[in-house]
Amino acid sequence: MPLSSAEITEKILSMNKLIKELEPCFGNRIPEDIFTSIRFPWGIIHTTNEYRKFFPFIKDDILKTNVAYTLQLTDVFKWIIRWFNLKGVAKEMLIKTGVIIFTCIQEAITYDFVYNYVSEQVNKKYKKNLDKLLKFEIITQDQFDVFDKCRCMRDDIHLHRLVQPEIGKYTLIDYNFAGKCINDMKNIFLEYYRSLA
Repeated sequence: MPLSSAEITEKILSMNKLIKELEPCFGNRIPEDIFTSIRFPWGIIHTTNEYRKFFPFIKDDILKTNVAYTLQLTDVFKWIIRWFNLKGVAKEMLIKTGVIIFTCIQEAITYDFVYNYVSEQVNKKYKKNLDKLLKFEIITQDQFDVFDKCRCMRDDIHLHRLVQPEIGKYTLIDYNFAGKCINDMKNIFLEYYRSLA
């Protein structure tokens, strides 16, 4: 039987007390005579096979598997963001990393899609491949604008190019936006792929 909200809250508060007691130990290496660790809730991570099934249009099996592995990392990020009271720049940098990962996946599946389904040479640049999707009417101008906005968010990964500190820049809205972008792109490619059957 599922726990009630009150029961969940009570258990979290109990865990928080234990974590607070252990907090002085967390900054150091685990002593050699301790052979256990805090259990991660593995059930929140989708399996590789589950994720691979989301992308039948990807013809490169290695890419499909690597996309699945990378999405497993986003499951971990999502869990940390949702259940931990992480704050400040540390939370923002976790969100930024999630945005980068989501956009890298978009870039990879776009490359594969253009390579396999578009009657024009694939390009190494993500923006150029988005241009091809628009040119061949696989995506609309509005969809292009959304995907390109996500691409521009990802382009801020180069720390040596930033002209100001990255504080107050990334929010959950950005993370959810990038996650929605990959889902929308997957659905567009899936619809096109199924139309070929």
